[in-house]
Amino acid sequence: MIQAGGWLVSKDGKTATVNSKANIAAFNFVKSIIKAGSMKLTNQIGAGWGGEAFGKKQCAMTIEGNWIAGAMTHDYPTVGYKAVQLPAGPAGRGTLQYDGGWGLAAASSNKAQAKALISYLTATKVEMGNAKAFGVMPSVKADAKEWKKLYPQWSAFLAGADYSRSIPTVPDIATVLGDFNQQIQSLPNTDAKTILNRVNSELQSILNK
Repeated sequence: MIQAGGWLVSKDGKTATVNSKANIAAFNFVKSIIKAGSMKLTNQIGAGWGGEAFGKKQCAMTIEGNWIAGAMTHDYPTVGYKAVQLPAGPAGRGTLQYDGGWGLAAASSNKAQAKALISYLTATKVEMGNAKAFGVMPSVKADAKEWKKLYPQWSAFLAGADYSRSIPTVPDIATVLGDFNQQIQSLPNTDAKTILNRVNSELQSILNK
């Protein structure tokens, strides 16, 4: 969707744009390569997720985030692979970014201590230690160069941060996206616009709350 120039909501975040022309074109493109036999969804090959199918050699490539690195190391250590950036679409490059972060409660009675902890957790030494222990990418831009130097085989994942989009921070959006994931599984036999219209309506309903 991002590569085609579409997205889930308008720039002001008030209007759902799931069924935009760009998104419909994107889904029809995906549907065409499924029909051509060049791509399959995980439910079509009985895999729980793309990494499982890739690790079991049910497919030649998969689209996943950097979490696949740990899964390949631990579950499929004999399978060789290379991580590359997604190709650009009609509107350029695009990918999703799944955000996680350290939060400081506004009503906290320990703000100074919390700030100190957050500063510690985002320090280069700690972030690079987490990268080594868990395979995660650094959250601070200043650490990007060192991380890429240590893990050049995964640099494509971090490169995507420059053109990624984050899921809109809308209450209850997880429920909408959960249904979206379910609807996508029916794409091979369902009109793309029908799926996108349904999800657009669901998203707009929570934006109106």
